[in-house]
Amino acid sequence: GGQDIYTARYDAASNQWLQESLPDAINSPLVESHALILPDGKTLIWYSRLRPNLGSVDLKAAILEDDGSWTGPISLGPRINTPGIDFGPGMSGDGLTFFFSRDGQMMEWPMSALQAEIARARQALETDRVDSYLGLSVR
Repeated sequence: GGQDIYTARYDAASNQWLQESLPDAINSPLVESHALILPDGKTLIWYSRLRPNLGSVDLKAAILEDDGSWTGPISLGPRINTPGIDFGPGMSGDGLTFFFSRDGQMMEWPMSALQAEIARARQALETDRVDSYLGLSVR
């Protein structure tokens, strides 16, 4: 794609960083950027044009499972994403506040509220109810 997200780990034996592209479900031919890993070390948030979406750019999440696979992309709902441009996820140094940009305005949420939203979004994905969760007409 135009910009993709990778993981990297240092390999002491070869004295090199080894990189690996995230799965195609996360990296698309479109742009994926502004990646953030939450304090749990397993939840990735980034902006994407992947569908379904509510605006031209939405925030998505993916979760690294214990077996090394990824669940996602998870479309975060209308409490976070709007018909506008939602991007630029970040967090406070203490990990308690989530920040993002909504049409150029800085938004902030308690990390606990973001985690609850991710749980709702994941449940919608796992029960095949993403469209109704996002408030889109059911296909």
